[in-house]
Amino acid sequence: MQEGREDDIVRCVGCSQGCIGAATEGKPISCLANPLCGREWLYAGKEKTKNKKKVYIAGGGVSGCMAAITAAENGHDVTLFEKETILGGQWRAAIVPVGKEEFSSLLIWQRHRLDQLGVKVQLNQALTGKIVKQEKPDVVLVATGGVPFIPPIKGINSSYVVTAVDVLLGRKNVGKKVLVIGGGLVGAEVAEHLALYHSQVTIVEMGEELAVDAVSNVKFYLMENLKKAQVN
Repeated sequence: MQEGREDDIVRCVGCSQGCIGAATEGKPISCLANPLCGREWLYAGKEKTKNKKKVYIAGGGVSGCMAAITAAENGHDVTLFEKETILGGQWRAAIVPVGKEEFSSLLIWQRHRLDQLGVKVQLNQALTGKIVKQEKPDVVLVATGGVPFIPPIKGINSSYVVTAVDVLLGRKNVGKKVLVIGGGLVGAEVAEHLALYHSQVTIVEMGEELAVDAVSNVKFYLMENLKKAQVN
């Protein structure tokens, strides 16, 4: 801050996972956005590699970007490939639900750091076997992201069945009555998001409670909001 390098700061995204969530479970405190927080000494004084490698990374979500940043910080020549027009992957969908706007700060910091380190970013370009054979990188890192579990139930391929990410990123629209299959953190947040836009939302969850994958303080307010929004 004193040096005017505000863009170099990894900001808290308000997820509560590595700090409050870990502490309540008796685990060491960390940070989801900045894993080295409290562990800076691990890399203090570390020199860059003398064995510089050509590193290609497939996927420009937060994992791919962080891999690119780390490799570049260690002195490697890094190229990042992303098939879409923008970096961020599914993290962009995580920004959309109410109260999660701060998640965007991680994407902003990562883009700044990639530019700062001179990482070559290829947008609108998937990393293909042809490119690998032609360019012959020393290392290929695959960070192409996860895919949602689609239950094998009758009618699942119907046009009115959409994924949470497609809804949050505005790729698909929903009607007035929405059924959310799965009441984990993603399902519950999507339900809250849609209910705020005047949809009648029902969550179906095979477990005994909702948002079991959420840390306690996040879950508390999420449940309060679902109740206020009259989600069934």
